[in-house]
Amino acid sequence: MLTLQYQGQALKVPEGTTVGTVWESVKETAPDAVFALVDGQTLDFTTALENNAVISFETLQSAVGNRAYQRTLIMLMAMAVQELYPDARVQIEHSLGRALYGQIIQNRPTTLSQIQKIEDRMHEIVQEGRPIIKQTESKEEAIAYCRKVGRLRAVERLQELRPERIYLYRCGDYVDFYFGPLLQGMNRVNVFDIVHYAPGFLLRFPSIYSAHTLPEYVELREFSRVFFEATSWSEQVGCRYVVDLNRAIADGRIKDIIAMAEARHEKQLAQIADRVAASRPGIRLITIAGPSSAGKTTTMRRLMVQMQVNGIQPVMISLDDYFYSLDDRPRTENDEIDHESVDALDTTLLERQLTALLAGEPVKLSRYDFVHGKQYFAEQETTLPPNQPIILEGLHALNPSVSRAVPAYQRLHLYLGALTQLTISDHNRISTTDTRLLRRMVRDNQFRAHSAEETLKIWRNVRFGEESYIFPFQEEADIIFNTALLYELPVLKVLAEPLLKAIPNTSPVANEAHRLLEFLSIFQPLNPAMVPSNSILREFIGTAGHDQCVPRTLMV
Repeated sequence: MLTLQYQGQALKVPEGTTVGTVWESVKETAPDAVFALVDGQTLDFTTALENNAVISFETLQSAVGNRAYQRTLIMLMAMAVQELYPDARVQIEHSLGRALYGQIIQNRPTTLSQIQKIEDRMHEIVQEGRPIIKQTESKEEAIAYCRKVGRLRAVERLQELRPERIYLYRCGDYVDFYFGPLLQGMNRVNVFDIVHYAPGFLLRFPSIYSAHTLPEYVELREFSRVFFEATSWSEQVGCRYVVDLNRAIADGRIKDIIAMAEARHEKQLAQIADRVAASRPGIRLITIAGPSSAGKTTTMRRLMVQMQVNGIQPVMISLDDYFYSLDDRPRTENDEIDHESVDALDTTLLERQLTALLAGEPVKLSRYDFVHGKQYFAEQETTLPPNQPIILEGLHALNPSVSRAVPAYQRLHLYLGALTQLTISDHNRISTTDTRLLRRMVRDNQFRAHSAEETLKIWRNVRFGEESYIFPFQEEADIIFNTALLYELPVLKVLAEPLLKAIPNTSPVANEAHRLLEFLSIFQPLNPAMVPSNSILREFIGTAGHDQCVPRTLMV
C-alpha cells in the first residue's frame, strides 16, 4: 500500500493506482481538477503511482492548467485543418495580447470563410468528445513513433533538439509532440474563438483568471507590427527556430548574430533619439514603461546616450523614487500594503515636481530608500536645461495619472516588451513571459541575493500586477521597443540552471522549476562573456571579465 499526503490527511491506496482513481475518491474537494501535482511534478490522470508522495490537484485556473488548455487547443486546430485541408498545416508563432497568433501554411491566402469553416469543425470535434492519449514521454520512442506514422517533420525537429522529456499525444489518427502535458480530452477545450487576422489568425482562449469565458478582444496594432518585424528579421538572419540558434552556436556563427542583434537595438534607439530631436514643438516628457524585467533601466541609459549625441540633455527620473513610505502607503482589500498599483506612488508630488522642472525651477527630487522603506528628498537640487526633455521610467509610466502635468503633444510614450521571436516548432512556441521570468530570476540572484525559489513564489503576484496595472495601458504607447535578443536564452540557461536545480522537490514551486529546466534543456549553452558590456542583457546577468562570466554564489 502507498501513503499519499493530501490536504493534511493520509490516503492509503494500492501501488499502481492511477492519479485519476485517487481524484475520484476526493473530487468533491477538487471538482475542476485537470492534473495532479505529485511531489512537485505534473502528472495526468492516467499515470500510475508507484511511491509514497504528497499530492494536490490543479485546475484550469492554474498556470499548469492554462498552458495545457492552450496546447490542447493548438492540437484541436491542427487536427481540424488536417481533416479539412490535408495539404495545409498550422503554424503558431507567438502570443499577441490575450491570444495566439498563427498562420495556415498553404498555397493560397487564408480567407475569413476558411477560418469559419475551421472553427466550426473544431466545435464538432469538441462535441464528439475525442479522448487524447499520451503515447510516451521518451524522446527516442517519440521519434520512432513519428517515423512510423509518417510525421517526418516532427522527426527532424526531435532529432535536433535535446529535451529532457517530450510529450507525444494521439487523438484519433492525429499524432503530435508538445513540450508540456495536454488535457485528457477535446471536450475540455470548449471555450475558444478564432479571429481572421491577415495574413493569419488569432486563436483566443480563456485567461488564468476566468476559465470559462473569453477575455475582451482588443487589437494591439503596434504590437502586431513589432512582432511581424521581429519575425521577419529572425528569418532574414537565418535564426527563426531554436534548432537554427543551436546550429549557430555550434558552428561559431553566433558571434555575428550577437553583433547584429545588438546593432539592431542601437539603431532603433538612435531612431527614437532622432525623432525626439526633430520634434517641433519639442517633446518635453519621454516615458518608458513595461512589465517586470523588460529592460527599462538599461534602455533608458542607452537612449540617453543617443539623445546626448544629438545635443539633447535630458533629466532622468525613476518612478520607483516616488513610492510612499511603507507607513503611508495605501492598503489593499486584504489589508496588505499596496506595492503594485499606481496608488502606491505619490503622483501629486510627481506632478508638482515635473511642473517645476519644466518651468526651469530647481527641484530637490524625491528619492526612495528600499532598505528602510522610506521616501525622502535628494540633498542636491536638479534643474532641467531650457527646452530639454525629462525621461520618466517605471512600471506605471504609461498611466495617464503619471504624465498629466505635460500636454499630450509634448509627450512621447515608449513601451518595452521582451517579445521573443524564436519558436521551437510549428505547435510549440516560446512564451515571452518565460523569457522575462528567467531574466528576473538571474537578476534577483545576482543583485538582490534572492533565490530562484523566492522569485518563483512571487511571480504570480507580479503577473497579476502587470495584468491589472500595466497591460491595460499598452496601447497608450507611441513606440513599442522590443528588448528581446535572439541569443539571450542560451546565455540565461548557463546562469539559471544551477539556480533551478537547487530548488528542492518539496518546494511549492518545484513543478515550475522542473518545467523551466525542461524548457532550457533544448538550448545549447552560450558563454555569458560573449554578451557585450552595454547590452540590455547585462542588466540581468551582470558584468563580466574578459574571458568568463561567473555567477555570484547561489543564494538558496
